[in-house]
Amino acid sequence: MQVMGIPGAAPAMRIVVLTAILSCMNSSLYITSRVMAELASYGDAPAMLRRRGGQKAPVNAIIANSLAGVLVAFSSILAPGTVFAFLLSCSGGVMLLVYSLIVTAYVVMRKRTPPGERARLFSIPFFPALNFLTLAGVVIIFVVMLMDPAQRMVALASLGTSLFFVLVYVARRRVTAW
Repeated sequence: MQVMGIPGAAPAMRIVVLTAILSCMNSSLYITSRVMAELASYGDAPAMLRRRGGQKAPVNAIIANSLAGVLVAFSSILAPGTVFAFLLSCSGGVMLLVYSLIVTAYVVMRKRTPPGERARLFSIPFFPALNFLTLAGVVIIFVVMLMDPAQRMVALASLGTSLFFVLVYVARRRVTAW
């Protein structure tokens, strides 16, 4: 726009981009704080994250998420190009694993639902073939990541992080079941 002779285009674009970034951060804080509070209500996160304020906002979860955001921001200052980039890359791998869990949960839920009640479920076309195709796609992506030296550490860290949290979940379930 600057080339076209529109005065003030660069500052205007900076404002638009900054507004978009702040909007993403706000929605991320909103979602993660509510997910953490919900996990806490089921005993899958520290109970202190369950507390809600006067307007029913999960105050402690918002504070915890804000502190985590500040720590990540400082990590990008203390080790630019390493810690923050690594965390950003790992989040993509973890999201792939989350998508695969969603697909798997749908398959299990649909198979457990009696045939007469399945009409109430959200219907995915080409079930279960599309679900298994999606899972195969995630596996292929991870195999390719493991074969690429630049992505290998990210894939291993994503898988390791996910495995760690699965083991913590299983261990907690065993302790509370006794």
